Amino acid sequence: MQGKYSPTVSTAYWQNQQWHEQLRTEESIIYDQDGYDSYGYNKEGFDRAGHQEHEYYSGDLYEQILDEWEFDGTRPVLNPQSQSAMEVARAQMVQTMQKEIHQSLQLLAKLKANADMLMGTSPIPKGMPKSALLQGLSMGMDQILKGPLSKYQQ
Repeated sequence: MQGKYSPTVSTAYWQNQQWHEQLRTEESIIYDQDGYDSYGYNKEGFDRAGHQEHEYYSGDLYEQILDEWEFDGTRPVLNPQSQSAMEVARAQMVQTMQKEIHQSLQLLAKLKANADMLMGTSPIPKGMPKSALLQGLSMGMDQILKGPLSKYQQ
């Protein structure tokens, strides 16, 4: 442990001793706009990396977090090349893909309903021409083939 400051704010202090004062709000003289005190911890005692002060008593975690955080001229930020940043980006990408897959599956379910009606395995609503069902199938297939999942095609 190098001191009671979070390693997420160390680089910020090395580059600008006044950085925290510039981010404080009028409502609070203790916490900055992001909700952290000058030592780098929020009201619950966690820093920007999600750790509490006592977790830094062994030097390994302190050094790892110190390497992962930098100062953007205004506030401490996660280095985009760090392992944690890559894990966050990967998790966001997986979440986006899951959402896109869910949307495509919903569309496929609608297309299956149209196909069932055209095949006669499901009743066609009164007044709906088969051409409308065929057009729905065509447009739905276009949405799938040209939609968000198309960027994953090889």
